Amino acid sequence: MVLPRPATRHIASPAFVLFRGMCRLDTDGRPVDGTTVRGVVAVLRRGAEILMIQRADGIKFGGAWCFPGGAIEPGETSSAALVRELREELALDVQPDRAVWRWVREDGRLEIEWWLADIVAGSPDPNPAEVQRAEWMTVRRIRETRGVLENNLEFLDYAEQTRVF
Repeated sequence: MVLPRPATRHIASPAFVLFRGMCRLDTDGRPVDGTTVRGVVAVLRRGAEILMIQRADGIKFGGAWCFPGGAIEPGETSSAALVRELREELALDVQPDRAVWRWVREDGRLEIEWWLADIVAGSPDPNPAEVQRAEWMTVRRIRETRGVLENNLEFLDYAEQTRVF
């Protein structure tokens, strides 16, 4: 499946923090070993609302808002990573539907796939080591919330233009 590739630009975004532990990162969050870090995030909907998380205060870029997700581990598929990450972060069992967008950082060393998914069991129960809180928000409220990661807002632009949801 070929996913749309938006024009990319370097944005000062802490999104890379979701992928700590996958490879060594420099102080700007770029992999130092030349690898590309790949990740997935879930777009979980409840009526007109989307589930967003606020990163835990005790971690780098704590307090930032973003879609839940994280790193794709070596040998893991995108959909399997999505299921694992949502279990780890929010104690949710999800069913991935499909990838709908991909963001690539300007230097090409970070790629994130946005997936539509459905909750099949559980309700958001944040893991305090990673997530300060989880909230269902309308697109309007997400846009009005301070501290939302820039690439998350870029996804919302794409989703609204193409009627992803």
